[in-house]
Amino acid sequence: MSQLVHLRGATFDLVGDVDSSAPTVVHWGRPLGPGTDLDSFDAALVRPAVAGALATVAPVSIVPLHADGFVG
Repeated sequence: MSQLVHLRGATFDLVGDVDSSAPTVVHWGRPLGPGTDLDSFDAALVRPAVAGALATVAPVSIVPLHADGFVG
């Protein structure tokens, strides 16, 4: 389970995962509303295993690390 942080703004919300070495952006956009449950939000982010696909998705980190390589 990820450790999610929800920051609210006037016109947008930011949800970040601070569980890894570099924080990653999970959601940055439209406000999610006052009753947002981060546990269900985290469960919705789990990707199904697909044969022939990459095992992990390259995260969009807030501070890119040289060790992560170029993901673009």
